[in-house]
This record gives sequence, C-alpha cells and structure tokens, in this order.
Amino acid sequence: SSNLEVYGPVFTGNLHNPVFIQSLNTIYSELKKNFHTTKQANIYNDTKIEQYLQHFTNEAKFMHNHKNHYAIDLSDLNNFLGINFPRIDVIQNVLENLNFKSSKTHTSYSSLITNAPVDVFFDLLRRMHK
Repeated sequence: SSNLEVYGPVFTGNLHNPVFIQSLNTIYSELKKNFHTTKQANIYNDTKIEQYLQHFTNEAKFMHNHKNHYAIDLSDLNNFLGINFPRIDVIQNVLENLNFKSSKTHTSYSSLITNAPVDVFFDLLRRMHK
C-alpha cells in the first residue's frame, strides 16, 4: 500500500497544434538560412531553440497519435519516494520494447508522457529499481 495517489487527466482537450508547430519549424529554418552570414546569426543558430522545437514536434506527434496518455515527472517521483530511477531514455526503451509509446515533454526534462497503463508503468519502475 502506498500514499501515492494517481489523478488525471487534468485536461481533456487538444493542447497541441501540429500545424502551428510545423510553421515554427519552417520560420526558424528560414531565419537560420537568411541570417547565416550576419551578426544576428548567433540568435538563429541556437541549439536550445532547435531542442525545444524538436521537443514540441515530438510531443505534438505523440499527443495526436495516442489519445490515452498521461505525463509524469520522474524527478518529483524520485523525491517523493526517495529512490532514483534510470534515465528517461532507458525507461523509454523499455516501454518501447513492451509496445508502449512515450515522449519527453517540453515542460520539464525529467517528465515523460506515455500511453502505458499506470499500473504497468509503476510495476516497470519497481522492477527497474531492484
């Protein structure tokens, strides 16, 4: 028995617009191409911007393709339970091997979205922690 209670989803509507995110990618690509020789180039050649755009793109695709999903912040879970879990990419690989999907979120580098049932996800974490 645990004190951990699972809630959600908090929202039921679509929070991602893949068309808008694609337009951001297009605009960013054009800016990089047009300003590559000016002093402004460093503004448009920022890997952080590219990382965020990639997160937005992956997350939007995931949300569009998988309607039954939830997000969990593994850092918060680690702090609450007082244990450390493997890196997110390791957890994602295991989920994929079990035929579930997952994506990192843009809101936190320690958060993960998955369509794995909650009980399966927590059982997986318990097994990975042993």
